[in-house]
Amino acid sequence: MGSRKTHPTTKAAITRDRRVGAWCRSRRRSNSARRGLRDHEELTDRRVNAHNYSATEMPHGLSRADAIDWARSIDPCALIDRDQLAATGTVGAYGTSSTSTACAAHVDDGTQYGMDIGWSIALVPTDFTMSPLGSIEEIDGVKVRMIDAARALPPAARGQLVESACSLDMALDNAIAVRMSVSIQRDQDACTKGRQRVPSVLAKWRDQPKQGSSAATTVTMLATASPCAVVPQLQKSRAVAFDWNDQSLNTCSFKLDGTDVLVTMAYRTRAQVAVGEPRTFGGRAGYREVSGTDTSDRVIVGVEFTGVDAGHDAKLIPIVEVRGDGATAVSDVTTAVLVQLPS
Repeated sequence: MGSRKTHPTTKAAITRDRRVGAWCRSRRRSNSARRGLRDHEELTDRRVNAHNYSATEMPHGLSRADAIDWARSIDPCALIDRDQLAATGTVGAYGTSSTSTACAAHVDDGTQYGMDIGWSIALVPTDFTMSPLGSIEEIDGVKVRMIDAARALPPAARGQLVESACSLDMALDNAIAVRMSVSIQRDQDACTKGRQRVPSVLAKWRDQPKQGSSAATTVTMLATASPCAVVPQLQKSRAVAFDWNDQSLNTCSFKLDGTDVLVTMAYRTRAQVAVGEPRTFGGRAGYREVSGTDTSDRVIVGVEFTGVDAGHDAKLIPIVEVRGDGATAVSDVTTAVLVQLPS
């Protein structure tokens, strides 16, 4: 049996599940955050009517806010099923990983280390067409960038690698991407292994599998939450600088009274969460970590479940993390986020 490597956990944050439908007219009074403060701004009020959209019709021309909402509703684990992985070897760990938009698996392929594969739904990298790294290939009408980790290193350093690693970014409509990483034994080609899965991923993407479609997916209360849902409430009484173009599927960044704040919704192991001073936040257990002027509140908002971390089965915990340059701003945002979480 192959032993598993340990890889760094990818940070990400987590989102709500909205079904694709007829996107209702939104009300938004917005100015760029770079052009000044916004007072009492209304974020988009998005509602989705799934009955008015066919199961295979893909939405086009969505705003950044709506594209993020829509992408959060897709089940990542449904894009690569267990049977496909089993064609390579014995499937070990397989399931939800760092966020509700991420999935991972370990496959014992008979080699010393086996194969680790992770994939997630994200935004298209800003340097997708400009980066000199890797190569871009069109597969089934979709541009895919593949980067072989060894080729990105100086020749002298390549011989020190014990694995072959490849990242693949599939650029889809509405600036959304499926991002995949593959790691296998050094004498194999990770990019070839990853590329073999691209056509099937794209076919399943077009089916728009909803959260919970895959038996490997764990849907928690954070699947119906949104990191940016707190912004309208804060804008009622505070100066908030916010721009949808700065947001991702799993995090929300803004300035509160001039202080930078980042809200993240994610799944972490208990060891990753339990850093800093134990505290209670609105009746929920958590930790506050302070480093210089940087303050982070990590609040446990759900029960443990079995997911995947660093290629292994692991107990993961749904958390909300609020990080910022000042303790007061962080506390205020943490309180506001917890009040808005679904019960």
